[in-house]
Amino acid sequence: MFPSFGVSNNEDILTDFSLVPGMQTIAQNVANALIETHPEYSLIDVRTPEEFVLGHISLAHNVPLELIKRQPQAALLPGATLDTPILLYCRSGRRSLEAAHLLVKAGFKYVLDFGGVITWQYGLTAGPQP
Repeated sequence: MFPSFGVSNNEDILTDFSLVPGMQTIAQNVANALIETHPEYSLIDVRTPEEFVLGHISLAHNVPLELIKRQPQAALLPGATLDTPILLYCRSGRRSLEAAHLLVKAGFKYVLDFGGVITWQYGLTAGPQP
């Protein structure tokens, strides 16, 4: 049997990852591994509701950038605190990066930006948020 060079398990992917205070930009494979292994992290899609229903990452919550601009605390999902790590994404990465900076400025401790769903290779779900 030949080894599979293109496939890694989550443990291998997260070996070099460390959660640090502030804003971090992370690779999408790291984001996927965190989503699969850390259900306590908040997964937030900052696109518009119209974009969200067309396709989003499973278990993501839709908190549009425009809402975060007006009310950053809207990113506090039920049961979350300012210390709960947040994983952010949008369509291409521009809005999630802007949201990340706003949330750090508002006092969120761990904000992880992984860009846009246009390059997401791990599947999307259509419909309203859970």
